[in-house]
Amino acid sequence: MFDLFVQKKSDPSELPLNIELSAQIKLLQNRYACNKPACLTSGYCYVLPDSNTHFTLTHQHLSVWGAALAAKPPIVTLERPPNHKEFDELSAHLLSDTSPLIQHRLAECNNLNKQSAPPAPNTSSATFHFNLPNDVLNFLQPTVPHPPVEQAHVMNSTDTPLLPVSTHPGPDLSLADFCAMFELSPEIQAKLFDNGYTGT
Repeated sequence: MFDLFVQKKSDPSELPLNIELSAQIKLLQNRYACNKPACLTSGYCYVLPDSNTHFTLTHQHLSVWGAALAAKPPIVTLERPPNHKEFDELSAHLLSDTSPLIQHRLAECNNLNKQSAPPAPNTSSATFHFNLPNDVLNFLQPTVPHPPVEQAHVMNSTDTPLLPVSTHPGPDLSLADFCAMFELSPEIQAKLFDNGYTGT
């Protein structure tokens, strides 16, 4: 009656990126297969060019390197491993081969390590800044009694007039006379009248 459509799950190894990654790992395995008896733990080693020292390549190393090779465009080569934490131990040797600045810095570090003097203090430390109000530490100061302050007479708003006492009230004018005296427009006179003003 009903035809059920069943979608077949695809195998993750058949995905295009995984196929490319597997191909790159296979290239690395072919290139770095090692038959040295001490290196049989994984069977793959990167041999340092200057010292013939073997650096064991684990599956994690091969996966990281293969992913860097599979990137478009590739960010590493078959001869140079990626700059990745998995290769930190190896990076010091490889970088010192190419950069005079890094060679000099590594030589300084080695000289410091060889000296028996105590290590130099670490000058790069965290700095914390706190902004505190001025009176936050007042509780540490002894309290000094203040001399009594005489109570000044507090004046109410009714005690002081708005206008000086020497002023006299103006003339008693109607709203029309007031607007004519100060040359106010009829619109303003109408607004004053609408708001309840009838004169001075």
